[in-house]
Amino acid sequence: MNRVGAVLAAALAACGAHADMPDLDVPSLAGGPRFAQPPLHVGDEYEYATHVALVPCQRWKIAKLDDGGRVLSTCRGFLSWLSVANDYNPLEVRDDQGEIYASFKPYYPQLKFPLDVGARWSGRYAGYTKSDGDWEGELSCEVTEWSHVRVPAGRFEAYRIQCVDRVHVGPIARELNVTLWYAPAVRAVVKSDNADDPRWDMELRRVNLQP
Repeated sequence: MNRVGAVLAAALAACGAHADMPDLDVPSLAGGPRFAQPPLHVGDEYEYATHVALVPCQRWKIAKLDDGGRVLSTCRGFLSWLSVANDYNPLEVRDDQGEIYASFKPYYPQLKFPLDVGARWSGRYAGYTKSDGDWEGELSCEVTEWSHVRVPAGRFEAYRIQCVDRVHVGPIARELNVTLWYAPAVRAVVKSDNADDPRWDMELRRVNLQP
């Protein structure tokens, strides 16, 4: 059983990517800013190196900020929603037939603004994916450092966020570990590393942001 590895439609990375650059962290930076929840903009496009949270689609575009406090993004026939009131955390993905592909109730708590080194949070949720079915989870996260990270889209100053997801499928319990890198310069998670299930790994490849 698994969980979403990154924000499904996060806004990302500077153009001028270097796909041949090694995927390595460099030593942590001193301090780091305290970063409040940023705005997202209709028309921004974000392309990932493989996929996002098992959804077989790479290029996502923010289509609408609706009256229900949600961000709607599209990728071919897929639709995804994030919660504005709950730190742009994932709510639901539907496929090109309108069927639920992934769902998190009330939401998947992988981010909590403002971000700052040492910040901690946790939350319970009910998860579902088309491939893995239903599970119950409790996600606990901590911002452990302010450092650089490389992805195909470039090199960024980022918050490193360590999370543990304690999932239950009936009587079976399991702990899953995930590391996220959130880059304030591009207002999004740029990388997700899932130690216990690399199917959920994600890296940003390029972005096209609106002025």
